[in-house]
Amino acid sequence: MSTDKALVLSGGGTKGSWEAGVLLYLAEQGHPGFQYISGSSVGAIITGGLAMFPPEQFAEAAAFVEMIWRERIISARNVWRLRWPLGLPGLWNASFGLNAPLRALLEECVDVEKIRSSGIQIRINAVDLLTGTLKVYDQDTEDIVQAILASSAFPVAFPPVAVGDRLEVDGAVRDFTPVKAAIDAGASDITILLTERSDRLSTVSRDKVRNSFQVTQRLLRIIFHEIVQNDIHQCQKINGLLDRGLLMPHCGYRQIHLTVIQPSQPLGGPLEFGQDLIDRQLRQGYDDARQQLGG
Repeated sequence: MSTDKALVLSGGGTKGSWEAGVLLYLAEQGHPGFQYISGSSVGAIITGGLAMFPPEQFAEAAAFVEMIWRERIISARNVWRLRWPLGLPGLWNASFGLNAPLRALLEECVDVEKIRSSGIQIRINAVDLLTGTLKVYDQDTEDIVQAILASSAFPVAFPPVAVGDRLEVDGAVRDFTPVKAAIDAGASDITILLTERSDRLSTVSRDKVRNSFQVTQRLLRIIFHEIVQNDIHQCQKINGLLDRGLLMPHCGYRQIHLTVIQPSQPLGGPLEFGQDLIDRQLRQGYDDARQQLGG
């Protein structure tokens, strides 16, 4: 199957509900679906949900992802829980929280056989904590659920995930928006959903960086923002050089049509939960897509 149309989903924890809202708008507009989907962190979770449906069933796939957010991911207890008491054992463990709730959610909602039979190519990434290298998984990976869990292992909040003899963490640490993987797969029409604006980093108040956990979250957001800027700038730079004839297609470069959809207003923190926030971000994702795509 051609991988011409690709969807790239960035990380961002609970900001993934915004991405779900964007998908609902695309489906409502009759989008034909994507032959290739890649995601980091929460983007990997959404990738798993979407890839269970063939491209022509994109509307059903978007509705499934919305259901997961509205009915399953409505509180922290459905995704992670702090080590008892109050996460304090995180001071001498690899994380302040545990990932058992997220593992149970993935095992219940992700049908691996449907992913393998849908015809969609997927890429899910994680970072080997021991070597620092980026690991990329696809639809033929033996344990897709484990790969998604590893990609979603937000540092400090979730523990590293054992994959063979490796310990892996959030893929967004090295590839927040996995655009290169989509290009390498042959995609020439790429839609990117960013949970953080590429042109500016949102400002936070002092009360959002009061403890070491909040400071770590903030530092990661700054790092992720830099990665996003570099990825998109590099692709746009290559497009510009091709337009001016300074790069030749036969050298391995080609024109990539990029559609970037991003929040018009800052979203909540990556580990902020609650039905009101999720509903609000779903609506914002839908409205942002409508406004930015000219609907």
